[in-house]
Amino acid sequence: GRATIKSIEQSKPKVKAVARAVISGDEELNMLRKRIIELEVENKEMDIWIQRRRAVDEKSKLYSMDALKDMARMDGLPVGGTKAQLMMRLLEAGSLKL
Repeated sequence: GRATIKSIEQSKPKVKAVARAVISGDEELNMLRKRIIELEVENKEMDIWIQRRRAVDEKSKLYSMDALKDMARMDGLPVGGTKAQLMMRLLEAGSLKL
């Protein structure tokens, strides 16, 4: 009777709180999964950048600054910066193969 109805009424807020926690928990899990994917993509991009930078460091003695600037001008790329920056720019544009 009355005790059961009272018990149900008292438990409604608790049930609602549990339901909200489950729902927001799923949302949080989905958000975390999305962030993991973003970080994996970022990590792959960073690995590629590191490989390119190592190649630039190893091969930089093979190119003069003037030759690199000429390549950049031919491709309409900026010519400023250090030798390593210029080589990275040329690599990213596909103008230089190492």
